[in-house]
Amino acid sequence: MRYDPGMPMRVPSPLVRLALACAALVLAIVAGTASARANDDERRIWLEMIRTPPVAAEPAPAPRQRPRRAARPAQAPASAPAPAESAAIAEASVPQDVPVTHRVVVFGDSLATNLGEGLAAVLSDKPNVVVETRAQGSSGLVRDDFHDWRTEIDPLLTGEEAFDIGVVLVGLNDRQDITSPDGRLERLGPEWKDAYAQRVDTILAKFRAAGVPLVWVGLPPMRSSRLTTDLQAINEIVRGRVMRGGGGGIWVDIWQGFVDDDNRYSDNGPTLEGQIARLRAGDGIHFTPAGGRKAAHFADVEIRRLLARDRPAVAAAAAAPAAGGLAAIGDLEALTVDEIVARLSALPEAPQDVEIEEAPPAIGPVVPLTEAPAAASPALVRAPPLAGRATRLLNERVLADGVAPTAVPGRADDFTWPAARASR
Repeated sequence: MRYDPGMPMRVPSPLVRLALACAALVLAIVAGTASARANDDERRIWLEMIRTPPVAAEPAPAPRQRPRRAARPAQAPASAPAPAESAAIAEASVPQDVPVTHRVVVFGDSLATNLGEGLAAVLSDKPNVVVETRAQGSSGLVRDDFHDWRTEIDPLLTGEEAFDIGVVLVGLNDRQDITSPDGRLERLGPEWKDAYAQRVDTILAKFRAAGVPLVWVGLPPMRSSRLTTDLQAINEIVRGRVMRGGGGGIWVDIWQGFVDDDNRYSDNGPTLEGQIARLRAGDGIHFTPAGGRKAAHFADVEIRRLLARDRPAVAAAAAAPAAGGLAAIGDLEALTVDEIVARLSALPEAPQDVEIEEAPPAIGPVVPLTEAPAAASPALVRAPPLAGRATRLLNERVLADGVAPTAVPGRADDFTWPAARASR
């Protein structure tokens, strides 16, 4: 609607003007009240702040230090905790230096990488044992032009990086022909198997010559049935060479740990903790972390036996300095107390905290499951028979000869008709 200057303006009625004035008055009163309340609240807060004495703020509790292996002790927090807590933190922060007595090195392909990670986890309770992985993906014993394990192992067995126990898991990538001076050997053919066995023998001979124990871990089943069949044939070759007389290696079969009740490949299975979890990766070839720990458990059993075998030598080496030192003192009767103390102080200290554990037995006690426990007293042997002669003859006639006893009228085995009434 357009405004026309010539039109007269409409003036509100007196009633409307009165209503607007009342509304404005009410808003002014409300605003004044709110402002007054705000001023009163602010005044009350300031008065309380002036009258109330200041209170010392409580210091925040110092964060608890997590124990860690560090070369330098952890710095003390800004606010020192209680004395008992400080002692606990200091004790936990001291680095625990454990001497390394054994080095375990894992060789092989990408499966060996999973195995090495799992082996480091299952041997974490042995701080004196170090696990290293020297795996090379896509490697094997067939393609010497890509990676020749027979040559790579030599410097590690005799050089500065010499180790104490070797673990091998290889063969995943060996499903291919072998190139030899005589020509190309067809995969898994008779000549191919002979050449592959010779390469296994070469590695075993190198470990045997260096005096280093070798744990050879077999290949697991795969999701592909064709791949599983080929790897099973490779396992048969390696098993025969490792377990033969004078082979010098320890064969570890992990096949049954990754199959179901029907001996077929399974992605899932029980872990070391007894829980069902995924053991194989999505490609149906490699291990998950749980599967790597389970595969490492099979090799861990043999490694612990080798470690237990070496403990008597460690104990003898620890006791030798002390025995030799006492003998080096001389005749104790010809020396004074001060001379004995002085000579003992000059002797080298024997190594302390040598962990000596007895090796577990290879097999437990034989307990026959069908053996009847012997009586604690011969009273039952001399006791009279439980039943009389007539009863025993009746039992023998019924149970041994199969002759049914005479039916008693009214009993369940009485089939006479009409039914006889039982005498009372």
